[in-house]
Amino acid sequence: MTAPIIRPWQNDDVNDIARIMAAHALWQRYGVTVKGATVRLRTLWHDQEQGFVAVDAQAGKVIGFALYNQRSFGDCGYIRLFGVDTAATSQGLGRRLLSAVETALSQAGVARLLLLCAEWNSGARRFYEGNGFAGVGLLPDWVIDGTNEVIYAKHLMRIGSPLKR
Repeated sequence: MTAPIIRPWQNDDVNDIARIMAAHALWQRYGVTVKGATVRLRTLWHDQEQGFVAVDAQAGKVIGFALYNQRSFGDCGYIRLFGVDTAATSQGLGRRLLSAVETALSQAGVARLLLLCAEWNSGARRFYEGNGFAGVGLLPDWVIDGTNEVIYAKHLMRIGSPLKR
């Protein structure tokens, strides 16, 4: 099998990403549909959201994605949407997508990266923690009632204190 290609996302990727989101139990729990995801993704594309996709080299379809902001919460990057097609999990694809985001942000001089993860999503939490993220806070009922979001943070590079004494 040929390794998937990681490349910047394109407008033509919206339908594949929406399909992945709507088929995944995580987003189903949040009420995501193909139509709703498509509208949200088109808005993110229009707003010039940055991101990467993993493309199956043989089939030519998107099988994973990571959409992010370069500067959110002050000087931090923020991963807004991250996912891998359920048929392509446990193959290192998530790690490759995460690495692409971290590299792009580091090259842009972004020192820190944040993301949210549902407290009940133990698999994703293990993934992020195994890739150097630390849980730094909790947002109760943030996205939907009854679901707490864990704030994860990672230093991409260490910087000195901006305050001089």
